[in-house]
Amino acid sequence: MKDGRLHLKYKAENAVDLETEIIVAAEVYHGDRRDTSTIEDTVNAAQTHLREAETGCKVEEVVADNGYHGEWIPDQPQNESDVRTYIPEPKQQHKRTWTDKSPRREASYRRNRRNANGNRGRRLQRLRSERVERTFAHLCDTGGSRRTWLRGIDKVRKRYLSAAMAFSLGRIMRLLIGAGKPRYAQVLAERALLAWFAINKAWSLRLIDSSSIRERWSRCCMNFRAPAS
Repeated sequence: MKDGRLHLKYKAENAVDLETEIIVAAEVYHGDRRDTSTIEDTVNAAQTHLREAETGCKVEEVVADNGYHGEWIPDQPQNESDVRTYIPEPKQQHKRTWTDKSPRREASYRRNRRNANGNRGRRLQRLRSERVERTFAHLCDTGGSRRTWLRGIDKVRKRYLSAAMAFSLGRIMRLLIGAGKPRYAQVLAERALLAWFAINKAWSLRLIDSSSIRERWSRCCMNFRAPAS
């Protein structure tokens, strides 16, 4: 720290599906490891989780910020595992030389540059800024995972993984019933119950008929169902 104190630090990385916002991999590394040395492990962990879950999906595109741009990123994923990368290149003072690099690496490097500067790359970067960073806000700030008092990286990983599972479960609940948290689900249930009592009372007083009951009750239950994505 600037004042001379020493703080132990870990680095968390989330692999998020940009369509469903589900966290498919939540990894924790030591703080002295660079982003370019950990992104490969995170992508492989996400691929393994998708395969073990038997989802039939696989990692086809990798979107990250310019801090993850390195030598292996444009070379290995796109040529060995058919993964397209959309990682912007950080600004440099001097032009990159290719005298000591292979033609394959240079071609892959320029392919990644075209992907990142294209329309799809820019759109994916906007989604990454919105949805991936939101997971860190929920886990670290709202979920209280910014600081930990646990000893050992294994315990820290278990703690962070538990918070990631809670976040993904909330996303699934929101898709199923329209509420991502139990307290909000209770509020929706109370509203639906009050609406049912009001509709039942109106029907007992012969103010509405049976067809109107079904129509109004289905309208009340719309809050529990999320729109199909």
